[in-house]
Amino acid sequence: MIPGPSIQVCKGDYVVIDTVNLMSGQAMSIHWHGILQDGSQYYDGVPFVTQCPIVDGNSLRYHWYAENEGTQFWHSHHGSQRIDGHYGSIVIRTPNPFHRNLYNYDRMEDVIVLSDWLHVSGSEVWSGRLRCHPGRYKD
Repeated sequence: MIPGPSIQVCKGDYVVIDTVNLMSGQAMSIHWHGILQDGSQYYDGVPFVTQCPIVDGNSLRYHWYAENEGTQFWHSHHGSQRIDGHYGSIVIRTPNPFHRNLYNYDRMEDVIVLSDWLHVSGSEVWSGRLRCHPGRYKD
């Protein structure tokens, strides 16, 4: 499924997302773009900075409060997984929007996510970026 599922919550909700890594031989993490991580910075999803990557066969429960309304996005923050389709939208809605009279309805299925799409995996396009080349760069 490209993009991944849309996460739709209201401002103030406590969001709990269980992530299971079923990608054999690959680690992963999920980064939540635009989400304030006040008090939950260890769930920001940047591998080796705010968390350890989730190794294959393991899971992690992300949880944080939805504090800033708007449309944001989530994506895998490990290797080339984002360009392989590991991304989706996060919509944090205002419980009672003050300009409700300016539109008729706001449906959950009407979120548009724009992205490039390749016909091959990211590891095929950027194969040299995924492995270490000892001795390649010399002083």
